[in-house]
Amino acid sequence: MSSDVILETKILSSLEKVFADEELNAIEFNRGSMLQNEVYSFQIAYKWNDFMMKQVEVSVISEISPWINIRRVGLIPSEMPCYADHDNNILRTTPGLYPDALMPMSAEGLTLLPHQWRSIWITVNPNEQVETGNYPITIIFKSPSGDELGKVEFQLEVINAKLPQQSLIHTQWFHTDCLATWYGVEIFSEEHWTIIEKYIHTAVKHGINMILTPLFTPPLDTAVGGERPTVQLVDVEKQKDTYVFGFDKLKRWIDICLDNGVQYFEFSHLFTQWGAKHAPKIMAMENGELKRIFGWDTDAAGED
Repeated sequence: MSSDVILETKILSSLEKVFADEELNAIEFNRGSMLQNEVYSFQIAYKWNDFMMKQVEVSVISEISPWINIRRVGLIPSEMPCYADHDNNILRTTPGLYPDALMPMSAEGLTLLPHQWRSIWITVNPNEQVETGNYPITIIFKSPSGDELGKVEFQLEVINAKLPQQSLIHTQWFHTDCLATWYGVEIFSEEHWTIIEKYIHTAVKHGINMILTPLFTPPLDTAVGGERPTVQLVDVEKQKDTYVFGFDKLKRWIDICLDNGVQYFEFSHLFTQWGAKHAPKIMAMENGELKRIFGWDTDAAGED
């Protein structure tokens, strides 16, 4: 390999954005600290000054390497990154490729593309199993033939203290129907329940402690007159002027949430999002037939 070929590297804060089509002016960041029960992240930006190279190995050497995960920062297309009436607290207004998705490192390794800054994302999650102290973290880039292309070192201090239990009640709307649609599974099938639990577990790991619970299909982000796939945890049977309710699915949902650390439950709205004018979609068994008994054609405050 030519001595002129170099891999430029720069350790950065996790708050920086590394764009592929501009020079990197961010300040280098090679030291940090964390509490014993925190998750800590930083980036390594790199720029390859030669022809494309595939199957580049990225490895970590550290006493705490079992608790370190490496991912690459992927680029996603953004056609409208901001509205016309934005303030000045933005990085860009132009459409293009934006660093956003954290992608697992594949078995084929990293592909170095010529003359563009990219980055990898380093996450340290000791899960309270690492002693307090200072830990060097060395990241090495190697070519397919084993040549060392670049090496950086980050100093991480684990402090003898722990964060208190989270006091903020944090929810991000959890749309169960989207999971069924994306994975192509039947709603509330065993496959769907497995997927739901995995996503709830991941949500809690990232600080979400309240889950939107679809007693009835949430009337959220739905066009007027339209409806989302039915994800109704409460079974309803209409017997003339009487309603009978079943809570088996709701109990299973709550048990899953509690087992995975959810502390609060947000229940789906009993009126539509746009002006609270109509009832949500509610499905019920009536005379042996499953039918919609409430929806856009019924008032939110109607007699029924």
